[in-house]
Amino acid sequence: MPAFKNYAMSLISATATVVIGLLSDIVLNLSNADTFIVVSTGAIVSLAVALIEQRLNNDQREFRTHITAEMAEKLDLFRMIDEIDDPQLRSEVFLLARRLSIGEVPSHISAIRTPMLYDRAKSTVYASNVSLTRPMLYRWDSLARFRRIVEVSARRSAESVSFTRTFFLCRREIVAPDGRWDERSYRTLSAQAEAGIDVRIVWAEDLELDNLPPHRKLVRDLTIFDSLEAVDTTGVQVIYRHPSDRLREFLDIEKEQLKYSESFQRYAGVELVDFEELLVSG
Repeated sequence: MPAFKNYAMSLISATATVVIGLLSDIVLNLSNADTFIVVSTGAIVSLAVALIEQRLNNDQREFRTHITAEMAEKLDLFRMIDEIDDPQLRSEVFLLARRLSIGEVPSHISAIRTPMLYDRAKSTVYASNVSLTRPMLYRWDSLARFRRIVEVSARRSAESVSFTRTFFLCRREIVAPDGRWDERSYRTLSAQAEAGIDVRIVWAEDLELDNLPPHRKLVRDLTIFDSLEAVDTTGVQVIYRHPSDRLREFLDIEKEQLKYSESFQRYAGVELVDFEELLVSG
């Protein structure tokens, strides 16, 4: 009986073809050629119907198998959560699941996930960094974590991933009154450019004096991977991804940061000075 249900239409079509062939030969007295055309057309239609039914039946079986496996996995997950004997811990697990479902990855997971995102980025990585003092900027060549970011950026840039980093700098910290740059600051930014990063600068003084101030708070540390996941590293590190509204907010911040930035390449070949020696001599 199940086999008949699976191929009912093709059986009915085949039977109808035989009946029409007999009627064509006996009742309508068609010629052999005409009868052959009627029967062959019916046979082709019956074969097509049978193939379609077979494909639909296979798809249904695969769909049922997929749904069954997925439901079993979800039931296992709920069963494991339900077996947590501490009610407070169980509620924290549900809270974590709820945060992840709305596109918010908490800090203890973000710390592990962020390095993975650098390795998994497919096309673009955009970042901004607040370095309003020279010591803050020097971190990029003095701290191991910052140096690793540059090293990974260089490696992924060689794999055709586009990197852009916008630095928020204070001009009086970096540039002497006579226009000469602090040597170590310039070397730090140059190392990023040599790593294949499009280095851009937003001067804090210019941002304050601009007649068209930005609509959002732009002076912040963030990283955006493929426009799909945004890492807010201002304070507690949190990742925002679809469907979080914060992801769209960070993408808008990226656009506005770029609007107020200029390329570091503009300062290629500037005269350098050691600020520490300059301060001592002054």
